[in-house]
Amino acid sequence: FTGNGVAVQFWPVSYSSGDENKVLVHAGTVYQIPTTNYTFGTGGNAGNIIFSSAPSNGAAITIIGGFASTVSSAT
Repeated sequence: FTGNGVAVQFWPVSYSSGDENKVLVHAGTVYQIPTTNYTFGTGGNAGNIIFSSAPSNGAAITIIGGFASTVSSAT
């Protein structure tokens, strides 16, 4: 994803609420702290990553997962 300085939610992601500590998230070059800087949505927001503050305009948002399995993936 790419930040626009306004949006705090991005989708689709393959993670659910409670998976925050199973991935690494960077917005631009800044590591995001699980459950402090982002969460994964529930209910009507399921499949979304939700940031506590909008990533800056043009910031590449990188999610690296697979830490709870033997297979890793990048989205």
